[in-house]
Amino acid sequence: MVLQLPPDSLVNLVKIVSQQSVRDYAKTYLRRQLEATAIHEFSIVVPGLLQTAGYARGAMEAGLAGAPSLIGDYVQGRLERQAVLERSDPPWMVTVLDEACLRRETGGKQAMREQIEHLLAMCERPNVNVQVFPMSGVPVAGSFALLTLPKGSAERTRRASARVVTRRTVPKSCNSSGSMISCNRMP
Repeated sequence: MVLQLPPDSLVNLVKIVSQQSVRDYAKTYLRRQLEATAIHEFSIVVPGLLQTAGYARGAMEAGLAGAPSLIGDYVQGRLERQAVLERSDPPWMVTVLDEACLRRETGGKQAMREQIEHLLAMCERPNVNVQVFPMSGVPVAGSFALLTLPKGSAERTRRASARVVTRRTVPKSCNSSGSMISCNRMP
């Protein structure tokens, strides 16, 4: 099901996460993403909030989604979630991408060209910072995200284990983008 929202509206993530296309472990994370004042991610794929339609479709067709007949709806839902970065007070987003995800032709050459151009355009925004973790770096097992929520609480999701951890305070080591990978040690 594709949501019919006005182009200038803020996407209602509660509606999106209630759809069956979102796995149970991700529903809480997606709800919290709407509330976040900051999103820090280390990812082995381009995160959904930064994906183009071609990249999202390619990733989903590679087996990261459900029924092939529903992929168009899933892609549309993913793109609608990106409205969180368009709001008047968007979250600060710091993303560290594993270099391999930029070299892998997810969705084909044209889709990757568009994806890289989109990432460069997103970096022009004052609230978005994208860095690349070199392939020569120490391997990191899977992707993880840290959401800073109002009142200083934090929520971490490790996608490899589908584990969501909520803390009432943000560890001081997680307050700067340069220490993002050390945030992975958060219990």
